[in-house]
Amino acid sequence: MARYEIEPKIAAEVDDAALLRLLALSGGGLSLVPEIGVRFEIQARHLLKIKKMPDVHEQYFAIAAKRKRMPRVVANLIQIARKSLAPKTKNA
Repeated sequence: MARYEIEPKIAAEVDDAALLRLLALSGGGLSLVPEIGVRFEIQARHLLKIKKMPDVHEQYFAIAAKRKRMPRVVANLIQIARKSLAPKTKNA
């Protein structure tokens, strides 16, 4: 945040986009939230998008419950996801 000359007074740290959305809607300050989680509120003008933070990134994880017998369709979906989401490697 120093890069943007922002010195926050941190009121809370949360790891939940829904809670970040509620904190922003409460009007108690500024929140950094993924745009996808507040798109409706921005369009409805309940929230104001102040600045896009291009150097701030969020990680998402694809997860599934572990089962002894995974339904075939779920197992196929997981296999496809693993192949398509795997990091690309350069051939030497």
